[in-house]
Amino acid sequence: VNMLDIKNLNACSKETKQRVEDSSISQIEFQKPLFNEVVLYFEERNHLKTEAKEFFQFYEEQDWRLSNSHQMKCWRAAARNWLQKAKV
Repeated sequence: VNMLDIKNLNACSKETKQRVEDSSISQIEFQKPLFNEVVLYFEERNHLKTEAKEFFQFYEEQDWRLSNSHQMKCWRAAARNWLQKAKV
């Protein structure tokens, strides 16, 4: 996606905008979070540092890969799933 495409997004339909944004996101390489980032994310959601530590250690051991062995794309999404499962 080049800058001209991004500038012209306003003239596009909502579906076209979403496809361009999705393709841009998929090209971004995953960045492993710092432990402090994970702790802050968990604390912002009223969860303990110990839960953040478990999450971080688990995915560090997995090299930040999902259960299907695919590279993680968004650790925040994985954290939300982790916290959702912890509620049950």
